[in-house]
Amino acid sequence: MSDRGFDKIRMIAWREFRHTVLTKSFLLGAIGVPILMSIGLLAMPALMVSQFTQLKGELAVVDPTGTIGPALRQIIAEKKSGVSGEDVNKALQELGLDNAGLSSGLTGSSNLIDVNTLAPDITIRSIDGEADLDQLKQQARDGELTGVAVIPPSLMEVREPDAEKSGRRASVELFVPTNASPRHITSLRNMLQDAVVQARVEGAGRRVEAVRSLLSEPGVDLRRLGEAGTERSENVKVRMIIPMAFMMLIWIATFTSGNYLLTSTIEEKSNKVIEVVLSAVGPLQLLWGKILGLAAVALIIMFMYGGLAIAALAALAMTDLLSLKLLLWSGFFFVVAYFTIASIMTAVGSAVNDLREAQSLIGPVMIVLILPMLLWMPISENPNGTVAVVSSMLPPIQPFAMVMRLASANEPVPEWQIWLGAGIGAMSVFAFVWGAARIFRVGVLMQGKPPSPFELLRWIRQS
Repeated sequence: MSDRGFDKIRMIAWREFRHTVLTKSFLLGAIGVPILMSIGLLAMPALMVSQFTQLKGELAVVDPTGTIGPALRQIIAEKKSGVSGEDVNKALQELGLDNAGLSSGLTGSSNLIDVNTLAPDITIRSIDGEADLDQLKQQARDGELTGVAVIPPSLMEVREPDAEKSGRRASVELFVPTNASPRHITSLRNMLQDAVVQARVEGAGRRVEAVRSLLSEPGVDLRRLGEAGTERSENVKVRMIIPMAFMMLIWIATFTSGNYLLTSTIEEKSNKVIEVVLSAVGPLQLLWGKILGLAAVALIIMFMYGGLAIAALAALAMTDLLSLKLLLWSGFFFVVAYFTIASIMTAVGSAVNDLREAQSLIGPVMIVLILPMLLWMPISENPNGTVAVVSSMLPPIQPFAMVMRLASANEPVPEWQIWLGAGIGAMSVFAFVWGAARIFRVGVLMQGKPPSPFELLRWIRQS
């Protein structure tokens, strides 16, 4: 191809890039949303914990046994004198912010959380005899009481294991006002449960601290052993999500840009604009200009959302889940995925007259391309299993499946399979682009009834 031909391709590519990127919808979706999500990722935990308010007031405890009130007072006194980073971490866990990296960032030098707000400032009104429960409830409604707890006497009985299994104990009744926050309700419920257990243990003549020490669950520091004697800590839940996250990142970037290719080709064809363009450039130059122009769009989406994902892992102190090898191979298979989807979308867009007709041709392809999502669990669980190996070698799902295999940590993917997958991906890109070029050459100026999938195959063979 002459330099003049390359100039035309660059001109078309720049036109496609400019008309796609310099739109409000793209700027908002591809650039604005990741920026806002990044800001939210950094600011949301601080905003959530800054809204913590101290649990204050008076709790009425109706307890005929008279043992729960003293136990509650002891628990509250311990909480007031023992609030620490562990209590903050526990509070963050209740919010779902249970990662050590994030917790340490929030509880460190920045002092985003005032630990004094976590300690309850509650006084206990013990009622050992008869009580007017309706009056106590009304005081709670009026804000005079933080809550009303009713302890059934049977709850304090020490029962044998067989009796415990055969019958269900009564429950503590806790009445709170309408404006009680979920965190305060949870705190009251936990303190009541701890107080009942403590009273039972003391009633059985045992030391609470000793029993608590015996029943405390040990932590499990999970470390995955690697090659050359290396080892690293691991979060199993996050590790399960990483393969799907990498696959979805490539999916979003390729299908967003592919959809732009489909709609722009259909619009230009239906508006006769494409006929004017073809008077100055050839069909293949137009095809390559469109694909390369939208490739830059896909890269922008990839970098924006990929940068957001890396920032999230950095905020959670989980950048060890990434490796240079994983990022490089993911970039390669992203290119394979993009040219595969772009060639399909451009071919379909050139063969139809409107989006409705395109759906009938894209539908079967989309069913196939959804398969990687369904294979997420089998591939993540066994990246070198038969399902994972076969799916990572079959176009057009090959790049998505291979990325999930590489991001899984159960066992490394053999090098020969990675390079074989890379070769298959490169050859499949050549085949898809070659087929799309032949369809584009025939269909771009064709009007009337849309072709069937079999007619598209005939165009590829005959053109």
